[in-house]
Amino acid sequence: MTDDADIDIVETAPAGDAERDVISGRAPRPPVRWPMRPSWLAGLVVIALLAGIGIGYLIGRPHHHAAAPAPTPTTVTLSREAGLSLGETCYGVDASSGRVLMVGVNLVNDGARPVVLTGVQGVFPLGGLRQVGSQDGECDNNATAVVNGRRIDPSATAWVSLSLAVQVRCPGPLPVQFRVDYAVDGVPATQLVSPFPDLGQVPYPGCPTH
Repeated sequence: MTDDADIDIVETAPAGDAERDVISGRAPRPPVRWPMRPSWLAGLVVIALLAGIGIGYLIGRPHHHAAAPAPTPTTVTLSREAGLSLGETCYGVDASSGRVLMVGVNLVNDGARPVVLTGVQGVFPLGGLRQVGSQDGECDNNATAVVNGRRIDPSATAWVSLSLAVQVRCPGPLPVQFRVDYAVDGVPATQLVSPFPDLGQVPYPGCPTH
């Protein structure tokens, strides 16, 4: 029998009554039963709300709290206006070997701050040469081998030179560049200069000059 089925309730009159009253109505529905306690259901609703708030916070959270990448050290290349410029050049042959070529350049500090040299390295775009030393001084046999720490005050000059092993018969067409490392107020810098676009005018034993 379904819940909504109509039933007739018959009220029996006392004995001797010739009539009986019939009352129509519905059977009472059984009480609704929750599958879980109302307190448990309320707790689940609260937990779902809190989870939604947390997810929304993570999605909308700005990323400025992320760790910044470590700075990459850079080497500053200073231009002529910042300090160094090129002066005269020199060349010669080491007397002890007769084959080691010496080339040099006079560096001029045109800036307002002292420059401290930290190293000089030869760069050879076409090869044919190999550096065997660097000197604080001109292209002669009296130059010292200490370049690191050489101070050049404003308006002052300093000679630096390289000793080169020649690996070809004649070095005439080969260029020589100087990579000068130095510091200004403790800030490291490097400058690439090209005082010798080629060695055609540099005398070398057994080779012509032009």
